[in-house]
Amino acid sequence: MKRTFISIPIPSRVLGIKQMLVSTFEDPSEINWVKNIHLHLTLKFLGDTKDESVDKINDILAKIAKSVVPENLMIANTGCFPDSERPTVLWMGIEGKTDYLVNLVNAINSQLKSIGIPSDEDPYTPHITIARIKYTDKKPPDAKIFLQSKYDGIALNINQMQFISSELSQDGPIYHILGSHSFGA
Repeated sequence: MKRTFISIPIPSRVLGIKQMLVSTFEDPSEINWVKNIHLHLTLKFLGDTKDESVDKINDILAKIAKSVVPENLMIANTGCFPDSERPTVLWMGIEGKTDYLVNLVNAINSQLKSIGIPSDEDPYTPHITIARIKYTDKKPPDAKIFLQSKYDGIALNINQMQFISSELSQDGPIYHILGSHSFGA
């Protein structure tokens, strides 16, 4: 059993912008920042996946990838979930023809349903998670400056997707690429 997800790799230029965004918080050490090597644009989180399903999933993703035309979008702006008063996820946004990504996610959900993997219930919101915040009794961090931050957009060339396993360890997740599928190939 593997914990898996499907994602799009992001350009390294995001790392510098992330560092700038970290500095928008008075005490960034209270926030769980995603390690640079783990930054990606998630298309679908599958969760626990049986080992015998890996090849089937890769076959499905390969077929989908052949019919997808590569697209260029932009990484721009910031946001958070669920709201700015008590954020639990901080993210960098995706701009441009984002319906392209929504259609890709819908195709993935539709095809994976045929092998018993359920579709996501929430509508897809393209974003790059850069931090998570867990609360106990402490006051939420002030995300106002983070949410008002501006930076030059970063070109996001969407030309492949990756099927990745995430092995949890005491030092954080360890990612292994189970499959990489180029679009239009």
